[in-house]
Amino acid sequence: MPTADDLKIKIFADGADLKGIAMLAKDPLIKGFTTNPTLMAKANGAMVYEDFARQVLDAVDGKPVSFEVFSDEFDDMERQARLISSWADNVYT
Repeated sequence: MPTADDLKIKIFADGADLKGIAMLAKDPLIKGFTTNPTLMAKANGAMVYEDFARQVLDAVDGKPVSFEVFSDEFDDMERQARLISSWADNVYT
C-alpha cells in the first residue's frame, strides 16, 4: 500500500482559518499552504495581514506558505513581495 511519502504530488491547503491551518499543519499529507488577503479578510475580519501571516507561520512549523500581495501595480507588487518574503525562509510570494 502506498504511503504519503510515495506520492509524486504535493498537497497544499488553501484557506485562512487559523485553527484549521494549525490542525492541517500536523497532517503529513499537507506539504504547504496558500492564502491571500481576500480569504484572510473573510475569515478574520479586520485583522492586519502581517499579523495574520505571522500567526500562520507560527502554526505551520516551517512548511512552505504562499502569501499574495495587494497591489496591481508592478513596482508596488515587487516591493510588497520582497517585504512579505522577508518574514520567514518558508514564505513564497
